[in-house]
Formats: sequence, C-alpha cells, structure tokens
Amino acid sequence: MRLQTANTLAVVNEPFVVDVILSSPKGLGFDQIGFALQYNPVDIMPVEGQDAEGRWIPASVLTIREEAGTAETKAGEKEKESPYLFDKKASNYTIQTNQIDSANGFFYLSAKVKNETSVDSGLIARINFVPLKETKKSSIQFVFEDVTADKESKPPLLTYLVAEKVDQLGSKFNPKDGVINLDLQIFNTREEVPDRAEIIKANEKYKDEGDDSTFNTRLYLIPRSKQVDMGDFLDVDVYLDNPDRELIDSVSLLIAYNTNVLEAVDLDERMAGININDENYLRDFPLDFSILNSVDIQKGIIDYRKRGYRVPARGDGVFATIRFKALRPTTKTTFRVLYNETGGRSHDRRVLPVSRPSGRRG
Repeated sequence: MRLQTANTLAVVNEPFVVDVILSSPKGLGFDQIGFALQYNPVDIMPVEGQDAEGRWIPASVLTIREEAGTAETKAGEKEKESPYLFDKKASNYTIQTNQIDSANGFFYLSAKVKNETSVDSGLIARINFVPLKETKKSSIQFVFEDVTADKESKPPLLTYLVAEKVDQLGSKFNPKDGVINLDLQIFNTREEVPDRAEIIKANEKYKDEGDDSTFNTRLYLIPRSKQVDMGDFLDVDVYLDNPDRELIDSVSLLIAYNTNVLEAVDLDERMAGININDENYLRDFPLDFSILNSVDIQKGIIDYRKRGYRVPARGDGVFATIRFKALRPTTKTTFRVLYNETGGRSHDRRVLPVSRPSGRRG
C-alpha cells in the first residue's frame, strides 16, 4: 500500500488530496484488507468541503466510492468505471470500519471480501486535507499496531492484506516493508514554495541553493543524456546523495513516468518481467533482501524496494539504473518520485526533450 499526492509541498489553507493505493503487480489474492493512518491534527485537517460561509467542514469518514451523480454521462456515452477499488465490485465487499478520529489524528478502514477471493488493486480511498500551519515536515504514516491494546496479548494488526488468515503485506520478515508513507512540507504562502532543485553533472556533488533543510540524504534521477532521438535508448541513474554517510537499511522507491513518451526496458535478465538494474552497485549498497523490483508498463509505475538485514549500507552515489526507449517527440517529460525509509527526501526531476532523428518522418 502507498500514499500518493500530486505535490508534497503544500500551502496553508490550500486543500490537497492524498490517495491510498493498493499495488499488487502479481495479482495477489486477499479476503480481508485494512489500514490505519496517523497524521498530526495540528498541521493538517481532513475536510469534506466548505459551508455557506466558507469555513472548512471536518471529514468524519474516508471517501471510498464515487459520490452520487458524479458518474453521470452524456447521452450515448459509455459510463466510466469508478476508480475506487470497492466500487469496481461493490457487491463483493463488506465495509466494516470507515472512521476518522480527527482529535487524535487517525484514520481507520477495514473491509471483508464476501464471496470470491479478490485480486483487485488500485485506489482504495481518497482524503481531502487542508494545511493549517507552516512546518518543515508533517508525516502521514501507516500504523500497524494499536499501542493502547492489552500488552499481555498480541495486538491485532491495523494495516494488513489477509488471505486465509495470513497477512500478505510486505515481506515475511516485516509487514512494514509493504507500505510507503508520505512526508509533507507546508508553507504559509504560495510565493514561499521553492522551485524544483536543478541537478548538475552526475559525477559531482549536489547542493540546493538556499536550502536549509535538516535532511542531508537526497534522492535524484539523473539522465545520462540531455536529449535523445525517437527510438533511442535512455539510461536514467537513481542517485542517492548521502554526504554524511548516514546508515541506510532500506530503500523504497516509486517512480511514475509517461507511457506515451517512454517505454521501460528490462535490465535484469535473471528475473521475470521488466526490472531496473541494481546489480552493478551492490558493493556500495549491499542491501541483501530484494522485496520488489517491478515495472508496470501499462500504468507507467516503477516499484522498487530493498532491505538490508545483514549488512546495512552507508553508500553515496548511483544505486540503480532505469532504461527507457523514446517512443515519440516531446519538448520535455517528467518523472515523479516517492522515496521512503532512508531518512532522506525526494526530488521530482524534469528531464530532457525527445526529438525526431534527423531525416526521419513520423
């Protein structure tokens, strides 16, 4: 499961949306699903709209289905399918809990599959937030155990994906491997929001001018070519800038790209499907347990997760490479990156134009 928003740089009193998404590239079956999320109610507030006087109305439940009337279409047009997981086969799910505890900053959602085992994936819930005050970091995180439960008994899981009474989320060693949380930075005004960091040469150290962030670990996507021709291959390095050699025991990486412009190419012949290459960088990043290395070429999503159980890493530099094929011309194409569990933060990277090769038409 992962949390996703269009921009992690928010502005006070400007609403934004956070999606809770289930990614299951292998179509893993389940008969129970649930999650709990924790947020800081001092920083952000879930809302369901505004009243007649323009005041924000606090939300009491998560949005898990299309609102009545929103799916209406013009005469003759085919009705669009709801994006929500529980709407796609509504008769196959029983919602058990859908609750927001706004005083303490918690969300709770749980559901059971009625009949056949579900292999669905996609949008589970959508949450509208309004930022309340400026802060350098405000987190929305999955919660796995109820800390108020009886300590003598094993507390029930709050975030899970269960099939035949066995939790399928994450790895067998740690269910927390199966989630990607969200960190936000909130500004008082839109004018204070910084421009995206510009990346210079791949072999040089990087610095964001005027950035006084407390985070010293950063993630970059660095294309090896500034411009490519249609039909050519493009290698993009995933670069971890870790100047203080901070200890890293896991990496979670989620990248979205435009499938109309780029096609992902497999770089790991030993593994089924399309994967990114990390074998060339194991000396500097000896993370020994591969959780997920998958590319969904239909949706344009790269999902990569790795953990070190024996030898944690303190590396600095390229730790993976992604290969693309340029499909059609464009003035620019953008990758969006989510990064988790390394103590660093991510940077969106606008990359290179794609042009037609000279003398070629199409």
